[in-house]
This record gives sequence, structure tokens and C-alpha cells, in this order.
Amino acid sequence: MLKLKSTLIALLKGDLASKSLVYLSINGINSLVPFLMLPVLTHYLSPAEYGIWGLFTAIASFMAPLIGLGLADAISRKYFDISKAEFGNYIGTTLSINITAFICTALFIFSFAGWITHVINLPLWWVYAIPFFVFFNMVVGKIQAFAVASHRPVFYSCCLLGNRLIQNGLVLIFFIIMAKGADGLLASYLISLSIVSFFGIIWIYKIGYLRFKFSTTYAKHALNYGIPLIPYALGLIIIDISDRFFIDYMLGTDAVGLYTVAVQVAAAFMLILSSTLMSWCPWVLKRMKNGQSHQDKLLVVKATYILLAGIFTLSILLAFILPIVADLFISSHYEGAKTAIPWLVMATGCFGMYQILCVFLIQAEKTRTIAKFVLFAFVVDLLLNYFLIKENGLIGAAQARICAYIFMFTCAAVWVARNTDIPWRMK
Repeated sequence: MLKLKSTLIALLKGDLASKSLVYLSINGINSLVPFLMLPVLTHYLSPAEYGIWGLFTAIASFMAPLIGLGLADAISRKYFDISKAEFGNYIGTTLSINITAFICTALFIFSFAGWITHVINLPLWWVYAIPFFVFFNMVVGKIQAFAVASHRPVFYSCCLLGNRLIQNGLVLIFFIIMAKGADGLLASYLISLSIVSFFGIIWIYKIGYLRFKFSTTYAKHALNYGIPLIPYALGLIIIDISDRFFIDYMLGTDAVGLYTVAVQVAAAFMLILSSTLMSWCPWVLKRMKNGQSHQDKLLVVKATYILLAGIFTLSILLAFILPIVADLFISSHYEGAKTAIPWLVMATGCFGMYQILCVFLIQAEKTRTIAKFVLFAFVVDLLLNYFLIKENGLIGAAQARICAYIFMFTCAAVWVARNTDIPWRMK
């Protein structure tokens, strides 16, 4: 007990806790806004319209790795290895690759827009908007990855909260004043993302961390690091979105709207996890690189166990609390969403526990191994989605997600225990 107490004190006094609290505060404000906006969204959008928005974001998520190519993760990893000038070339090179991928993806989608509209219940201009939505999201993600890796919380908060402020201000204008409905929601996202992308890139360029000089060496490194992450990213995204397509096929678009609202409520838990992970990854990478003493490794082990136990406990608590909180924010038309919220909270907790261990594979640059874990989990998720949704409805979709994330966590735990020289079996 005394050792646990001393470890907790050391962690709370260290930079891991301080940085986590900083990002928790920023992400807390950012995540509070969608909760406050839920009454507006559920009032002005029918479950069917919310279902269309859910399908659009699902398709955009699936396209994201094809434009992002995992290069934001490469930036986070490379920041600790090279000088400022070299890092500027690295970001510029990855951005050039992303622009090329965006152009190719846009041409493909424009060529098959009519077919996509016929197969999936989306308006034509929504299909045309997909590559732009994905590209601007990718740029904002790249900017935020740089801000977290270099620990610039002010810049990070300006990007995150600025985007949220512009986005929801426009939503209110489009909904209340112009009565545009779901079209206004999409337009708000596109405008806000493009504004933040533009000014974020300009600021990075002004402080000297962006140089438009293409480097073949850096391109090879970034692609070798990022491309193996594409199956990983696609697997995670398919686990995240496949349930909506199964629900749409088996239960209807209205049910997709209910499930999308439930996912949004459960995402409140993700703000705590993402805030911790934003500081956890750089904290571990720094110690694994600079501090290889036995005491450093023991501190990493203790921090890992404490975080895993904390996430598990918090998952159980929030599974009871968030459905009650949801009553205050969502319209009575979305009453059916509450049954899935506890299960989605538990799924989020399982994913957070997996992410805590995944950083050790990232440090070892085992991106192909990560991809294998996720691809197997993706198969598990698809099979369980069909049978569990058929049996349990919306709850079945969340249950399939839990099983997939538990599988990923188990694989990561076995790999970390066998392939690292960290004393996991400490006394």
C-alpha cells in the first residue's frame, strides 16, 4: 500500500499528470459543447436525418486513412528524433503526399458519385463533400498531432476550441435562422474545418516548423511508417462504423440515428481517455528513449497498471451515470438510444485500455503487428454484429464492439509481456 501511495504521488507530481490535466481541461470544454448542442440537434433533426449524418460520417471515416495515410502518427513519432529544421521538411513532405492522395480520392469519388448515391442513402452534394470533409479533418488532425507532440496546449486549444466555436455558431445560424436542417450541419463542419486548417498551417509555417521542401528520404520513412497503419486504421474504423451499416440494413435509418446519438453520449468518456493518451504516449516514448534505468522502467510499469485499473473502474461508474445524464440533453424522440449507452461506455473503456498498451508497440515501430491485431478484431466484429444485432438490436451492436476491443487488448497484452524488457511481473 505504501509503495502504491508513493507511486501515485510521484505520478501526480510529474509531467504525466500535469499534461493530462491540461488536455483534460481543454478536451472537457470541447466535449461539453456537443452535449449542450444535443437538445438543438435532436430538436431540429429527425432520427432519419441524424441517421443520414451518421452514415455520412461513417463513410468519411472509412475514407480518412486513404487520404491521411497514417502520416499524422509518423509526425508524432518523428518529432523526438530530428532537429527543428529537419522536422519542418518532414511535415512539408507529408503534407505534399496528403494533397496528392486527396486529389486522387476526390477524382475517384466524383467519377462514381451517382453510383454511391444509389447504393447509400445520401444526397449527391453530400457525396461530393466527402473528400473535402476528410481532407480538412486530416489537416486539422495533423496540426493537433504536432501541437500535442511539441506540448503546445495553447495552440492545441485554439485549434480544437476555435473549430468547435465556429462550427456550432454556424449550426445555430443554419438551423434557427436559415432552417437548413441536415444540410446546414454538414456546411457548418466544412466551413469551420477549412478555416482552422488554413490558419493552423500558416501558424506552423511562421514558427518555422513547416518547410515546403520535398524530401525523398522523409517521404520513404513516413510512408514506411504510415502505410502499415492503414489496415490498422481501416480496421478500427470498420469496427467503429460497421455497426451503423448493419443497423441501417437490419433495423432502418431511424435506428442509425438513435445509435449515433448513443455513441455521441458515450463519447463523453473518450474525452478523459484521449486527454490521458495525449500525454501518455509522449511520456512513455521519452522515457523509453532517454531513461533506460530499472527505476524508470518500474515507474512505467506502475503507471501502466494504475491507468488500466482507473479506466476499468471509471467504465463501470460512467455506464451507470451517463444514461441518467442523457435524459437532460436528448429529445424524447431519441428515448431508444439510452439502452445502448452503458454498453458503448464499456466498449470505450476497453478501447482505452488497449490504447494504453498500444504505445509500447508504437515505440518499437511494430505497426504491422498492430495492423494484424486490428484486422483479426475486425473479422470478430463483423461476425458478431450480424448475430448480436439480430438477437439484441442496438445493444447487440455495442456488444460486438466490446468483444472486438477486448480481443485487441488481449493481443496487445500478450505481445507486450513477451517482447519488451520491462519488468511487468514486479513484486
